[in-house]
Amino acid sequence: MPRPRPLRPGEAARTLAHRLSPRVDRLRQFSTKFGLRSTRVYLVWSKYTGGERGEGREQIIRRLELLPTPRVSELTSISQLPFAAGTLPVGAIRVDLITAQLSDDTLTGRTLPAAEDGANVHIKEPYDFYWELVEDDRVDKISSRGKFRVLGNPTRREGNVSWTVVLERVSEDTRRTDAQSNYLEDE
Repeated sequence: MPRPRPLRPGEAARTLAHRLSPRVDRLRQFSTKFGLRSTRVYLVWSKYTGGERGEGREQIIRRLELLPTPRVSELTSISQLPFAAGTLPVGAIRVDLITAQLSDDTLTGRTLPAAEDGANVHIKEPYDFYWELVEDDRVDKISSRGKFRVLGNPTRREGNVSWTVVLERVSEDTRRTDAQSNYLEDE
């Protein structure tokens, strides 16, 4: 029986849970394949053409779909708050069963994951980061795209070999017309 001790630097990557996480992801993919996960989840890094955030046109630097598709809590917790010019969506949701292959820095937008060719992409400040939730095309060919920001820190769920993140609704959505023309998706 081994003595209790903490893991040494570098040992965490060799643990059973970490080595099994790609297999757990493949098993979670069945939920998507069977049609049980209708909301696609993206991490989006963008920059504006003007000198300040929000000035000019938004340009997408990277749009990364989380796969296997994570579980999104019911969107019924998002309500429409009336104000003088219309309504604002407010509320928070929970997204869990996010692959353990990502870091908390990636989930919060502090780091941009390497491209498929392995090249790191560096972004100069200021840049925007948000989560985008998109209903799949079961009903409409072009679905609404809700923007969310991370509320708090991502939580690693060791027993589930996954991450959990609480997201807060952002009032401005991505336009439906941008869905087809403005994005290069990672496949």
